Amino acid sequence: MKKLANLTAAVLVSSLVLAGCGDSDKDAKSSDDAASQTSESPSDDASDNASEDGAEDPSADSSDDTDDTAKSDFGKPADGATVKGAGYSYSIPSDWKDITKEAKKVQQSVDTAAGVAKPSGTFRSNLNVGINDAPGTTLDQLEKAVPAQLKSMSPNLKSLPRVSIDGHEAIHHRGDASQQGTKYFLEQFATIDDDGKVMILTFSFDPDTKQADRDKVINSVLAGLKFD
Repeated sequence: MKKLANLTAAVLVSSLVLAGCGDSDKDAKSSDDAASQTSESPSDDASDNASEDGAEDPSADSSDDTDDTAKSDFGKPADGATVKGAGYSYSIPSDWKDITKEAKKVQQSVDTAAGVAKPSGTFRSNLNVGINDAPGTTLDQLEKAVPAQLKSMSPNLKSLPRVSIDGHEAIHHRGDASQQGTKYFLEQFATIDDDGKVMILTFSFDPDTKQADRDKVINSVLAGLKFD
């Protein structure tokens, strides 16, 4: 279980730091400074509005709340560039771009990353993907471990129904988050393959982004995510 806890902390904490990624050298320096302080993991009060009425939730099953079938139809894939990682690829929205090189400067363990090409504010909405070996780890263990690992940054993190991404069952968590004084909204998915490799996809959004707009981005990326 210690290995699972270390894996979760290493992947999730580093992914949250990337929420402040920007285009300028100044932004990169700020992110580097934050990366050196991940062990402190300060927390702020999170609001309770983790979901909003009327939005298309990637984990919601509109037919029957008691149906355990994991959602697998996310609609049309994003129409932007394709980002290729270690054994997988995904398409991103046309107004996003591949920022893997920038993300690796902050945290080398990040496999791929993408974000809004031209951020309109101080926060760049982004996605980063981390992959780690964790033989013997189960989704049930990971699902229970994530909220505890992220409690200081996202005290109201919610566990949502699982989804199926290209045939792989994935857990889903969401909630308001804050780190190094930066507030944002976290949407995270994780899956484990037959070889025990854990893939964690972390979407970090500007806190003012409406759920319908978050879901549009998430669904389009998950729809185009394919495993080799």
